[in-house]
Amino acid sequence: MKQAMFAAVLVAGALLFTTPAAADDGEAESDLYRVRSELGTDHARQFAEKLQAYAEHFNSYLRFEMDQLPALLRVRIFATEDEFRSYVERHVDESRNEFVYLHYENVAQRELVGFDMKDRDQYHASLAHQAFVQYLRAFVPHPPLWLREGFAVYFETLRYDIEQGSVYHPENLAWLEEVQRMVRGEAAPEPMPAEELLMAQPEEAREQIDAFYPQAWAAVSFLLNSEERRYNRMIWDAISALQPEADLSENSRQVYDRAIRWIDEQQLFTSFVNYIESRRSFRTLVETGAKDYEAGDLDQARQAFKEATEIRPREHIPHYYLGLIAYAQEEYEEADGHYLTALEQGAPEALTLYARGVNAYAADQPTEAREFLQLAAEQEPERFGDPAEEILRRLEG
Repeated sequence: MKQAMFAAVLVAGALLFTTPAAADDGEAESDLYRVRSELGTDHARQFAEKLQAYAEHFNSYLRFEMDQLPALLRVRIFATEDEFRSYVERHVDESRNEFVYLHYENVAQRELVGFDMKDRDQYHASLAHQAFVQYLRAFVPHPPLWLREGFAVYFETLRYDIEQGSVYHPENLAWLEEVQRMVRGEAAPEPMPAEELLMAQPEEAREQIDAFYPQAWAAVSFLLNSEERRYNRMIWDAISALQPEADLSENSRQVYDRAIRWIDEQQLFTSFVNYIESRRSFRTLVETGAKDYEAGDLDQARQAFKEATEIRPREHIPHYYLGLIAYAQEEYEEADGHYLTALEQGAPEALTLYARGVNAYAADQPTEAREFLQLAAEQEPERFGDPAEEILRRLEG
């Protein structure tokens, strides 16, 4: 998948074949996008609105003058994977199974292409990644690879709430543990030297793809989120140094010379390693929180699970544990709120109902306790029948 993703964003050049719109194609526009969708006009409209919200989020970081775009950004959505593959293979030598941004020197030929993929996690990540590449290259056709791909991976967790008409962006830490192993020397591949990463050309990045992607993400994450402002300044200086008319080598050199070279390399590396080691992934936070909970260190467990909700706010496990912790600390209203959130986000229903029943019993809410415990026992009698019956007998006594 990495090879296909990387090749997809490095596409250059021949003329697009023009394809007449089918009778059932839908088309829609937003301020920045023109979308053609074989899934109909409503889908095209919703997709244009989603991408508009994505672009506004991207621009909250990069600060381009969006009204200066020479043309609307073109998007084409196919109804089936076969149609998508057939279209893309006319322009790219390799097969594709996710969104592709086709970049050409002629602005009118540039196009983001995709289809309604079954794997929704891959669908959302691929769309956000390629949408960022399309957005960035609309303003700067040849940005440094590390900056382009680092930001694109950073934004892969971007999601759109259709009811609210807005985006939410939990932090993407998918590469964190791999980068930690790399800097510790615990696993291959060897990290790319800083200047080599920052000046990488397509061939060099392809040859070291397993190091390039995690390091590009890590560089952007560090420069954006470091507590030291001089490093935050580097990312803004890098963006300011980009020149629309420059080629890849020129922009890479310009960014390196103006934004990065003046920082002491050893200090930069030390600060980067300290930042990476200080971060904890969702998996690490959940494992740490569970261990702290079992050990009775409830305050430490609560902190770990709260940090986990910031990374993945729609995962149920941290909220369920936060409910257990609040219950143990006799904060029954808070506990029920966490259980309810966990249930809404996919926690096992019988387990969560049982926990709510126990919590309601402790909070002296007999009506709610009976309701939750009876439902839990009905749904999983072998697991919750006996313990629920014991508490129900206490209520009756």
